[in-house]
Amino acid sequence: MQFKTELTKSIFNSKYLLEGETNPNQAVERVVSVVQDYYPEYAETIKQYINKRWLLPGGSIWRAARNPDQNVSVVNCTTLPQPDDNLESIFDSYYWWAKYAAFGQGEGVDISLLRPRGAKVHNSSKRSTGAISFTHIYDAVLSTIAQKGRRGASLISIHITHPDVPEFIYVKEEEGILENSNISIQVTDKFMESVLADEEWAFTFTNKYETIEKTVSAKELFGEICAHACKMGDPGLQFIDTAKRFSNSDYLGMPIISTNACLSGKEMLLTEEGYFTFKELENKEVTIKTPSGYNRAKIWSNGYKNVVRIMKKGNHNNITCTPDHKFLTIDDKIVEAQYLNGQRLKYWGKENSLFDSVWVQLGFIQGDSCLSVYNTHRRKQYELYFN
Repeated sequence: MQFKTELTKSIFNSKYLLEGETNPNQAVERVVSVVQDYYPEYAETIKQYINKRWLLPGGSIWRAARNPDQNVSVVNCTTLPQPDDNLESIFDSYYWWAKYAAFGQGEGVDISLLRPRGAKVHNSSKRSTGAISFTHIYDAVLSTIAQKGRRGASLISIHITHPDVPEFIYVKEEEGILENSNISIQVTDKFMESVLADEEWAFTFTNKYETIEKTVSAKELFGEICAHACKMGDPGLQFIDTAKRFSNSDYLGMPIISTNACLSGKEMLLTEEGYFTFKELENKEVTIKTPSGYNRAKIWSNGYKNVVRIMKKGNHNNITCTPDHKFLTIDDKIVEAQYLNGQRLKYWGKENSLFDSVWVQLGFIQGDSCLSVYNTHRRKQYELYFN
């Protein structure tokens, strides 16, 4: 496996070589040996692609493959389910937070279901210390459970309608608070529209005991968020409605509730020159790997459009495209996507090639973008959209 600089090679060696390994080629052999166990017909090809840097496994795969310590995760990051507003659920969340940290994962959690400061509780306290008070234990877990000499990373989020948002903005102002955690506020389209219109914004929380409501200026609240982010680097913003529009997670029964600290603009695309992020390739023409070889493509941000999903029967493979997008059917007819129900499409890869579900599993197609293919006798055009 070749590196462009000694610095990148040094970083790779320090992060991903296991005890007893002395060079990256040993790590490559280790990863490929796992592919050999499950897909032996692809092992040699995968090895070639890694050595050419056409395929770059995730960091956790490098650390976990054939690692004698079985408690190392092959998953880089995990977002936990939202804890419900009771101690049993909160401390169950802490348990899984600790377990995933011990396995070496980065983590995310959203605390929007927890009651705000001052809300009624039916124990000796009478009033809640608020959702934010529970974030300190998440952070303490990561301080306690080290990951190969480093502490875990996390992202804690809260919804823009939660009454504790004003407190959340400033929670990291004191030194030593949430040192292992990024924090973000989940911002909706409705909130941004209220900012533009200079309207009032309502914080609200309802449970079986009470409803808590208060209003502030949306523009002033947004100004506070921006000013503190500029000053301290936190809080970040999660444009949660945008994330839902551009993800198929809800369709697969795994609705987006928060994120870890990854950004879709940093996801990577395989080109003739190797992997590059979509952000690096925006508004550029590049040569990308396709089932028929290499083809020229241009990558650009395409805004918001209504879309339809073309799904392969029997599994989750799909293409998301505009309704008037044209496809070639099995009987060589060109049909718009909106009229494809019940039609059979020509398969755009070779049978039993790497460009099937295995291709996707092994990481050749990755990221939060969607790929639509305009495929006829005359030309093939690729459009790559990213958020």
